[in-house]
Amino acid sequence: RHRRYRRRRHRRPHPNPEPHRTPESLGPPIHAPRAPQELRRGLQGGARRRGGSSAAPAPAAMARGLGPRLGLGRLLGLLLAGCIAILAGAAAPAPAPAAKGNNQVEKLSLDTFGAAVGDAAAGSGAVLLVFYAPWCRHCEALNPHLQQLVGEVSRDELTVAKIDATEERALATRFSIRAYPTLFFLIDGRVYPYHHPRTVEAFRGFLSQGHKEAQALSMLSSPFGPVGRARALVSTVGQRLVNLSE
Repeated sequence: RHRRYRRRRHRRPHPNPEPHRTPESLGPPIHAPRAPQELRRGLQGGARRRGGSSAAPAPAAMARGLGPRLGLGRLLGLLLAGCIAILAGAAAPAPAPAAKGNNQVEKLSLDTFGAAVGDAAAGSGAVLLVFYAPWCRHCEALNPHLQQLVGEVSRDELTVAKIDATEERALATRFSIRAYPTLFFLIDGRVYPYHHPRTVEAFRGFLSQGHKEAQALSMLSSPFGPVGRARALVSTVGQRLVNLSE
């Protein structure tokens, strides 16, 4: 009698039964192979139970999911091509400088930046860098003052250059551009952020004597320091890869 009681007790049903989830309704085990029609019916039935669409995942969505796994070879190829393009740009001859007295506002790009500011970064000459955006009204108001400035000073005294920060993102990242316009003076190998009035008289005063009282960027924060050069290399490779992918 005691043994029969123990058998009945062990056959007692679960306290939280789920009568709607019988083995027949669950279908075959997940590890069992299914035919394509059965698999399609299972996906549609699961979607209906969840209240969503019964359509199977689109091929484009599956491709997006497999993209990060299968794109390693393409990424390495783009990285190698970017490095080759950087080396080719460094080995290319620098453009000929403008004649003396023919001073004008230059528009720099990633390829012409090194040749334009090389002397000033090395310690000889002076360059006024203006980072702008085409849609910026303050940048448009600054253009007449820059044109007047280049008409009054010679190229040996000062080189005025503009950089479109919306296109040359590598240079904007290197100089940590956060607002437009942003101006820098490169004088005798040092970088001076310019936060003074944007007039011809103020520019010439800062070039002659004002920079001696201003504080230049430190070696760690300078775009031409070790940290700035490393940041420039990374951003240049990234921009090359973006250009190649486009």
